[in-house]
Amino acid sequence: MSRSDADELAQTAERILTVDAKRVGGDAFLLSPELRGLLTARLSAFRDKHQSLSMKSGSRSGNAVLLKATMSALRERVRDGYNYLLALPTFRVPQDQKQSAFRAYGFEQGKLGGLERKQRVLALARLAVSVTPSVQPAACQYPSDLLQQLQDLLDVVSDAEPGAKIGNRSAATIERDKAFEELQRIVRRVRHFYCSCSDDVDASEELARVGLNPVRRSGQRKTKAENGVKPPEGPLPPINSTP
Repeated sequence: MSRSDADELAQTAERILTVDAKRVGGDAFLLSPELRGLLTARLSAFRDKHQSLSMKSGSRSGNAVLLKATMSALRERVRDGYNYLLALPTFRVPQDQKQSAFRAYGFEQGKLGGLERKQRVLALARLAVSVTPSVQPAACQYPSDLLQQLQDLLDVVSDAEPGAKIGNRSAATIERDKAFEELQRIVRRVRHFYCSCSDDVDASEELARVGLNPVRRSGQRKTKAENGVKPPEGPLPPINSTP
């Protein structure tokens, strides 16, 4: 379903309701209270679902951008933690103790390793927050400001990640499409109702009033004679003849 299809259907439903509101009792094309109520309810439901999808689409896009920026910052903070340990002088922290601290923070064999995978970055950041108080010697513990930044970034990821997933938008799309189909069915019922109200059937001009194009049958087309245009008299000139 394209956006133009959605807009066109909603506009048709609105036009039907607008025209019907001006009809008076005795008008054969006046909708029954039940039919009008159902059209009104389905139009309202479609608008709500369509708006909800638009909001989720915008929210997902915004959360995806935020998540990407946050993960980039988180990679840098994880790298900062590794570099902090790496910079500790051996006269202050013996090499074997530094290796122990590297392992505690998830850096096996004292190597930083790749930070391309999102899950590894998250795991290293969460590990740093949880193990720092117990790392020995105390000189190997991450500074409090680094820990705070790691925790803040992890909190942003936790908040933004659910909204960045496509699943939320998929569910909203299914609901919007269902509401579209239900509105489409009730508009068709209104068309059938109009067709049943006169001998004009689906050629009724009332259909045009509400945006439902009436059918034009070939028998309804006037000939040139009927329109007052007389056919030329005498034989027709040959093709490409010079006058």
